[in-house]
Amino acid sequence: MGIVLVGFVDAGRVFEDTKFRLTTQDVKVGGGGGIALRFLRTTAFTLSLATGPDKTRLGFGFGWMF
Repeated sequence: MGIVLVGFVDAGRVFEDTKFRLTTQDVKVGGGGGIALRFLRTTAFTLSLATGPDKTRLGFGFGWMF
């Protein structure tokens, strides 16, 4: 069995009615963390929590490790 701890940060800006330009004005930042569990050699379970200026999201999944 293996355990992995994950941390992440994300930042971005939306250009709705303006042309693209490099700026940090109106940039929104979010972050979160998670845990992944590996059973035997292939099966994986992940659980993560992410938060930002608008919402908090909980995500989970099952998958295969290659």
